[in-house]
Amino acid sequence: MILCRIYILYGVYTLEKSCLISYNSFLWILFYNVCLEMKNGFFGSFFDLFIASKGGKFLPKIIVDADACPVKEEIKSLAQTFHLEVIYVASYNHFGANRADEHWVYVDTEKEAADLRIVNLSKKGDIVITQDIGLASMLLSKCTVFSNRGEIYQDEMMTLMLEQRESRAKARRRGEYGKGPKAMTDQDRQTFKQNLEQFLMNLKFLGVDDK
Repeated sequence: MILCRIYILYGVYTLEKSCLISYNSFLWILFYNVCLEMKNGFFGSFFDLFIASKGGKFLPKIIVDADACPVKEEIKSLAQTFHLEVIYVASYNHFGANRADEHWVYVDTEKEAADLRIVNLSKKGDIVITQDIGLASMLLSKCTVFSNRGEIYQDEMMTLMLEQRESRAKARRRGEYGKGPKAMTDQDRQTFKQNLEQFLMNLKFLGVDDK
């Protein structure tokens, strides 16, 4: 990404030297690309630390493992209340055209494609919503991870949960099928919303508009 921007800027500089664009335009393009790189690129964490040292406040973003997420409406409602960005990550099989007011990221249908994109999108302090225990285990070092039912995954429980998941997978390979997870109820959705809302309210750096 850095090399790509360098090539772009070199091309823009060549245009400026050829008098095809103004010097001021070149400076604005340079400034824009430097800001992008500082915020989102290689220097992102250093940029965040600099702002924090100056008393700046960060708002986490919410990243949703959206392929089979049953609480998207609850997430959207809370994000609007707390003025947070939400990124929904889903496979192309779940593409929807009527989502102009939402930020959706689509990935290929390979097994781990959505998990890898979520890991790459997330930064320290972000909130992730997923029912995937394996994905949760990869994110706990930097994110708070909620299940679809509102439980917060805890690092000390990950080993046991992963072992139980592997045990169930082995049983299925032997042709032994137990009961699946219970269907989501309205009470489950309400519990999820209450738990996520309480968590967001407890974040000291969030200013909530009570009007």
